[in-house]
Amino acid sequence: MSLKPTSYVCESATQLVEGCTLSVRMEKPDVWKRAEILSTKKVGNKRLYYVHFLDFNKRLDDWFDEKDLDLSSVQFPRNRQRYAMERSTGSRKNLPNAPSKQSQLKKKPVHEIKNVQ
Repeated sequence: MSLKPTSYVCESATQLVEGCTLSVRMEKPDVWKRAEILSTKKVGNKRLYYVHFLDFNKRLDDWFDEKDLDLSSVQFPRNRQRYAMERSTGSRKNLPNAPSKQSQLKKKPVHEIKNVQ
C-alpha cells in the first residue's frame, strides 16, 4: 500500500473539492507551482478557486480562475470527511470575504452599555 496520494486527470474543474492539490499558474506566465485548494466560489458563470501554494508564504494565497489550473495531475484529499471536520474546527486561517464573529455581533451605542459591578 502506497502512502502517497494517487494523482488523477480531472475531466472538469467542477470535480475539484477543498483539499485537492494540483499545479496552478502563478502571476508570471508559465510558472506552475503545486497548490492546495482552500475554498471555491461562483461569481456569475465563473468558478473561482482560493489556493495556497505549497512551500510558499500564505501572503501569496489568492483566487484563481479555471484557466490557471492544471487538471492533468490532481491529488484528491484522502479522507474528505476528516478534512471537512478540520476545516470546521478552525485549524486553517479565515479566508478573505468571510465574515468574522465580531462583525456578526450586534454593536450597541456606548450610552446603552450598563456598568456591571
